[in-house]
Amino acid sequence: MPDSPAENPFQSPAVGAEDQSLINTGVASSLRATRPWVLFLAILGVVGIGFMVLGTLGMAAAVALGGPGLPSGMAITLLLFYLGLIACYLFPVVYLFRFASRIQRFLAAGTAGTLQDALAVQKSVWKSLGIAVIAGFVMSIAYMATMVVGISATAPNFQNQNGVAVPMPVE
Repeated sequence: MPDSPAENPFQSPAVGAEDQSLINTGVASSLRATRPWVLFLAILGVVGIGFMVLGTLGMAAAVALGGPGLPSGMAITLLLFYLGLIACYLFPVVYLFRFASRIQRFLAAGTAGTLQDALAVQKSVWKSLGIAVIAGFVMSIAYMATMVVGISATAPNFQNQNGVAVPMPVE
């Protein structure tokens, strides 16, 4: 029988205050060392998205002006591909910034609730990265298939009856 009526015999043993402080110190030092890398990757993500936006705007301008280069159908497909990639990469970058922010809150407060918030956002980082990778694979396969179909549809125009390649006329 328990010593007191309020004691629950099935309750897990309590962690002493000295054990709890050691756990918080270890967790805090690990997260303190992780935060700069999280911010670094988030900033690299913003820079990468910025370059992708510039490239997409350049392609859109080239298609709109009708300049030389890729046929307009291929350029529009590539443009849509880059817009999809930008959307896929945006969410992990946002979650990386949120994770860094939640780490900073935990380091300031040191409570279990702020630690739980940081870990919940970390889960979202990994989930969004996984979705982005899968979406990137699917979009890459779809892009390659579109290019194969587009090239094979125009290939007969580049050969004569003997199978010899004929140069495209320059306008």
